[in-house]
Amino acid sequence: MITPFKLSGLALAALLSSAAIHADEDVSDPVVVQASDWNLMIDEMPEQEIEAAKTSFIAREWDKAAMHIQRAASFTRIEASRASSAGKDMLQKSAKDLSDLGERVISGSVSTVTELDKDFSEAQESLAVHYHELASRAHEAGDDISAGNYLAKAADSLHAAVTWSGMKATETTDLVVQESRHAGVVLKSGADWSLSKAEEWSLKLHDSIVEFGKRL
Repeated sequence: MITPFKLSGLALAALLSSAAIHADEDVSDPVVVQASDWNLMIDEMPEQEIEAAKTSFIAREWDKAAMHIQRAASFTRIEASRASSAGKDMLQKSAKDLSDLGERVISGSVSTVTELDKDFSEAQESLAVHYHELASRAHEAGDDISAGNYLAKAADSLHAAVTWSGMKATETTDLVVQESRHAGVVLKSGADWSLSKAEEWSLKLHDSIVEFGKRL
């Protein structure tokens, strides 16, 4: 089973109240969070926040756009706290980039939506790497239901990263995202790892994430 993780009260409050959190702020008040509960809470994060941020930016609602960006940054920073070393640096960088982006939106120094799209794409790429790693860790721990959840989220994150980048996804990437997500959903329903073909598509998803990272 995936073990619970500690989430600072400040971090949780930041996510729920739309405030940004920074690496140098006090995080000495940890709350133990069950991974399954956390996954239910964040099913559509951070995509719903960055979509809302872009909508607000286009409407020239700078404060609202910045609020959504900072929530996405807070979420990304929280995910970094439970990432392995390979994905942690990427997530921490994405969180900082998003926080900086939110501040620049407030200051009026962001002139086009393409500046938002770039950071949004990189954040989703980081999350794709992270969730794929969590899927592998969950499978190794014998928790294939969690593995399926993370595999599906990795596929969704890669799809979002490609979309925000403005690049056209290759037919191979489209197929891998579709089949990986399907394998994840099947696993979440309680199917056996091998019967769901999850290993095959997990490996292909990993390759697609790496290949996209080289193109980004």
